[in-house]
Amino acid sequence: MLRVDRIISAGWLLSADLTKIIRNQSVIIDGNIIKDIIPTNKVKDLYKSSQHEEYLDHMLMPGLINTNSQSILYLHKGKYNKKINNRQINRLTLELQNNNHVRHIKLTSDLAICNMIKNGVTTFCDTTLYPEILIDRVLNSGIRSNIGLPVVNKKTIWAKNNEESFSKSLKFYDEFKSEPNITLSLNLQSINNLDNNLAEKFFAIANEIDVPIRINMYQSKDQLVSFIKNKKNRPIKYLKTIGVLSKLFTAINLNYLTDDDVKIINKYGVNISNDISSIILCLKNIDNIIKSNLSLNGGNILTDGSYDLFDMMRKALLLSKISSNKKKNITIKNLLQSITINGVKSLGLDNKIGVIKKGFLADIISLKVDSIYSTEEILYNNLENVLISTRIENVWVSGKKILNNAKLVTINEKILYDAYRKYNE
Repeated sequence: MLRVDRIISAGWLLSADLTKIIRNQSVIIDGNIIKDIIPTNKVKDLYKSSQHEEYLDHMLMPGLINTNSQSILYLHKGKYNKKINNRQINRLTLELQNNNHVRHIKLTSDLAICNMIKNGVTTFCDTTLYPEILIDRVLNSGIRSNIGLPVVNKKTIWAKNNEESFSKSLKFYDEFKSEPNITLSLNLQSINNLDNNLAEKFFAIANEIDVPIRINMYQSKDQLVSFIKNKKNRPIKYLKTIGVLSKLFTAINLNYLTDDDVKIINKYGVNISNDISSIILCLKNIDNIIKSNLSLNGGNILTDGSYDLFDMMRKALLLSKISSNKKKNITIKNLLQSITINGVKSLGLDNKIGVIKKGFLADIISLKVDSIYSTEEILYNNLENVLISTRIENVWVSGKKILNNAKLVTINEKILYDAYRKYNE
C-alpha cells in the first residue's frame, strides 16, 4: 500500500475529455500532482493518506480559468452604467493605478481574488501597473495567476515608455520564472497603440523570454472602423501581416468578425478571451470559434461583469441557441472547454492544468449535486443546471485546499471585509 499526501473521493467526476460523468471516483494526489484516478472501492487496497476527504454528494471537476480579470477595478464594482466604453475604462484604470496607493491595490486585489476563489476560479489572468503587489496577493492566497506585464507607450507609474516597460518585464521574468503559481505574459492595453516599431520590440521580447502575448482589441464598431482607416487593414489580418499570430497569442474582446477573420484565427490557433458583450457582437461566428479557440471572461467589472464563469457559460449557451445556424449549436463540452482548457492553451499550460488527469497539477473544485440526478447520463445532460457557483464548496490548487466547505482557508474574510467597510467610510 502506497502512502500519498491526499485522497479526494467523490460521488461524481467529470471525465478528462469533458464528455461524461463517472460515478464514485477517487483522485489520488501526491505533492502537487494527480498521481492516480481510480474507483473509490479500490482505494483502501492501493493507497493510504492522513488526508482522505470524502464528498459522496459532490462532483469533482477541473478548476476554472478566468482569462481576463480586472482586479484593480474591483472596489468600483457595479458603480458605472453599461454605456461606459473601452476607452473610458482604460483611462479610468490608468487613473486609479496612478493615483492610488499600496493599501488600495492590496485591498482590491484581495477582494477580487476572494470572489474568484468562491466562484471556482483556480487560475486568472490580470494586468496591472503594480504587478509586484498583485503577485504578493496571489502567493498569499494560494490561487494561480498569469500576470500581464503592461506594455505602455505613455508615462505611467509602471514605466515612462515602452523601452522601460520591456526592461522591467525582463527583470520580472528573471525574478518569478521559478514561482510555480505565477506565469507572466506581455499585455498591450489597446491594439490602437500598436505600430510596426513597437510591434517589432514587443514580439522580440516575448520570443526572448517565451511568454504569451495578449492584446486588448476593440469593443465598438467605431473603434474597428478607426483602426481599419488608420492601418488600411482589418485587425486580425494586420496582426498576421506583422507576424504576431500564434497559439500563444490572445485577442481580448474580439468581435465583429468576418469569415476571413475566423479562417485566420483557426489557421494560427489564435486564442480569444471574450466577455458576454463581445460574444453578442460575434454571434454570427460563435459556433466556429467557441469549439476550439474561445475562452470566457468575467466582463467589465465596473458595470455588470462578475467572476461567475458558470453564469457566463449559461448565457453563451442561450446565445448559441438563438444563433442563425441551428445545426451548429455548441455542446456542453464546448462550453466546458471555454472555462477550462481553452483558457489554459492561451497560457501555454495545456499539459499541466485544465483537466483532472494523471500527471497534471491538482487544480480541482467540488460542487454539491442534488440527489435527483440518479445516473451519470442524466447528470451530464443537465450540467448547465448543476453548474451554479453557489454549489461550489471546495477548491484545491496544486493539491492544497484554499476553499473548505465554502469558506476561505488562506484569506481571513472578516478582516478583509472590515477593511473594505473602513475604506468606504
